[in-house]
Order: sequence, then structure tokens, then C-alpha cells
Amino acid sequence: GKIGVRAASGSGSAALGWQQQGANYRLVLSGALGMGKLVLSGDRDGVSWTDQQGQPRHHPDPDLLVRELWGWNIPVAALQFWVRGIPQPDQPFDSAAIINSEAASFRQSGWLVKPGSYRDIEGISLPTRIRLEGQDAVLTVLVNRWSASAP
Repeated sequence: GKIGVRAASGSGSAALGWQQQGANYRLVLSGALGMGKLVLSGDRDGVSWTDQQGQPRHHPDPDLLVRELWGWNIPVAALQFWVRGIPQPDQPFDSAAIINSEAASFRQSGWLVKPGSYRDIEGISLPTRIRLEGQDAVLTVLVNRWSASAP
């Protein structure tokens, strides 16, 4: 898919590839918000990548990493749930609006999450457009292809 970010500190967009299996994920940002290609591998222990000098790097907090790299307060850890149109488990949420058994919006961790344009993917209703509105930024994620099974 694609991700766009608008924030007071700047804006950008990138092509987005995301593979998730349990707590492990691989995130590929092409065009990496104006910085080339970035491949992140994450799990419960944080996120790893190779820097532009070819050196392996690790950061224990993906949210803090994005803040340090781009200055954006983006809830990276919650995105794996929000892109599926569901709140992050074990975190309080409120103001949920449900239409035809699909989340139209909910508030969590200071963000208004607005999943939309749901499609049936292998028997699961998943959004193809997600808008996230926070105090410091607005993110839009467009999903052009979902796969519920491993590639």
C-alpha cells in the first residue's frame, strides 16, 4: 500500500509493504518518506534495520525511533491493529462507532482512528483506507492488497 504523513514538522509519503506473523513484522518503506528505502524488522524486543553505511542497527522502541528519525509522534506499535480496523488489545479505547459490524471510528492513545472502504479478504472484512488523526500528525494508509495467508 501507501502511507502519507502530514505534520507541523514536515510531511511525506512512501510505498508500504508489511508482513506480520504474530509479534514479528517486516516493514518496507520505499521512497521512505523522502529518504530512499528503509527495511525494518521488528518483534517484542524492538526494531532492527541496516543503516545507509551498511551497519546493523537496533532500537528497543519503534515509536521513539520514528520520533528520533522524523520528529513525528506516531504510534507504530498500535498500527498493526489499527490497519485491520481494530483497537490495540489491552489498551483502553472509547468513542467507538460501529456500522454494519465494522469499526467506522474509535479513539485510542490520543488518536482518532477512522478505518473505511472495507473489503472481504478471504472471509475477513478488512479496511483498505485508514485515516489516523493525532495531536501532532495526520496519517493516511491506503491498502492496495491484503493477504491473510503467508506469501
